[in-house]
Amino acid sequence: MKNGVKVLEREYLVYPHKVLLSLSDYGIYTLGGQGATGKTYLRKQLQKLQNRGESVFAFISSKPVDLQRVLPVNTSKIEIVLLDRFDLYANDDNISFLQDLAEKVVILIDSKSECVLRKLRVKGCCNITLEEDCIRVYG
Repeated sequence: MKNGVKVLEREYLVYPHKVLLSLSDYGIYTLGGQGATGKTYLRKQLQKLQNRGESVFAFISSKPVDLQRVLPVNTSKIEIVLLDRFDLYANDDNISFLQDLAEKVVILIDSKSECVLRKLRVKGCCNITLEEDCIRVYG
């Protein structure tokens, strides 16, 4: 807790940067619609961690998918989910699944469509900063 507010903080080491996450709690966070903010780089770093067996899941698709089939069967081992370009595979089933999952994990969403974001119970917006030795996600 910081100043009476619950804070979820995670640090992951992945070459060449540490990934530092500092968020208020579990839930759905948007990564903002602006380009060139580090979202794709963050996804790639999280995918490296995912491939290493860390408790993260990073995903992008340009076609419709069922997220319940794409995410690992045991979601209890996942702490952070990043969905890049969620607007390309957003549907009612995926949105409902994410709402339930957001009670137990942090979900970072990139969507170019405000309509998609309005359908989600978004906890807040995240900022990404790339520093010399780390990529920082906070909100």
